[in-house]
Amino acid sequence: MFYIMTDIDILDVIEAEELAESLASLKTPVTCKPEDFIIEDGVLKDYIGQSSELLIPETVKDIPDFAFHGRTDITAVRFHDSNHIQAVRNFVFEGCTSLKEFIMPDYFQAVGSDMFNNCTGLERVVLSKNLKKISSAMFAHCNRLSEIEIPNSVKQIEPRAFAFCSSLHSLDIPDSVQLISVAAFSSCISMEAITLPSSVKIAKGAFRNCPLLTCIRIRYPSGTIGTFEEDALQTMFKEP
Repeated sequence: MFYIMTDIDILDVIEAEELAESLASLKTPVTCKPEDFIIEDGVLKDYIGQSSELLIPETVKDIPDFAFHGRTDITAVRFHDSNHIQAVRNFVFEGCTSLKEFIMPDYFQAVGSDMFNNCTGLERVVLSKNLKKISSAMFAHCNRLSEIEIPNSVKQIEPRAFAFCSSLHSLDIPDSVQLISVAAFSSCISMEAITLPSSVKIAKGAFRNCPLLTCIRIRYPSGTIGTFEEDALQTMFKEP
């Protein structure tokens, strides 16, 4: 018996095939390739690929201001061990609201300001073991960042570095940190506990508007843990 397909039947088949292709494309991850990046003399100029997970090419030596600013399609960024990038400038990932994870290679020693400012989806960051400072507003407004390990190479936490990180609950500041700057942790409204080295200098207002911060421990060179003096506490919470 023969069956004659009508125009409606043919359309149904075409739509089914198109749907199958669409579903297949969703299941197949898009791989980030070196040719997806526009690079001139080692400077990363643009990313034109479709993958949401970036692997920065080995030929990149300089990531300029606003390189990925506002790219809401990026979810993760990784680097080759052989990259040895010489400069990471300001506002590089600012406003990348879908960025969830960032693994910083250990050859990073410094990065520009506002690197992850307003990356409201950022949940996991691994910092370089050789990073010298947490730059100004580096993690400001990273609302989902609930924990972070600051390496024992960091000497300074600059102004507003973690301002408005509303999910941070506790922190252990390593002995290497010499200065916590103005408003470094301002409006960390979920912050409950912090451990500080006894030698650290804390700018006025470094922890202003942290209403739940009631457990402040001081770590002395001997390894013993104490508490802050009352006048020092007042300085931490005062307006600058």
